[in-house]
Amino acid sequence: MDAVWEAIALHTPFGIADRRGPLCYLVRGGVGVDFGRNADFIDEQTAAAIHTRYPRLCMAPSLTDAIVAHAQRSTDAAPPYSMPGDVLRERQTDGITLLELAASHGRWGE
Repeated sequence: MDAVWEAIALHTPFGIADRRGPLCYLVRGGVGVDFGRNADFIDEQTAAAIHTRYPRLCMAPSLTDAIVAHAQRSTDAAPPYSMPGDVLRERQTDGITLLELAASHGRWGE
């Protein structure tokens, strides 16, 4: 169980996932595909079947909302130069985050 938690916790920092072993590397890759990065290998029929079984449910805005809500509860949850800190700052200053913009321009257009 610790390996799964570690893989999820460490998949966002650049360069870390590549050094933490196959599980962390695969989580980072899977999350990237979920956001439409490197998703060209999934054909439309397979993508439709996946999204029918596992609806996206406005994934990027929902995820961002959850990160922001958690970050607003404690400065320890969103230190400067961390992913949650950046998401909170972007949401507060621009109203939309780079994560949401990237997802809206990704293959799944969300």
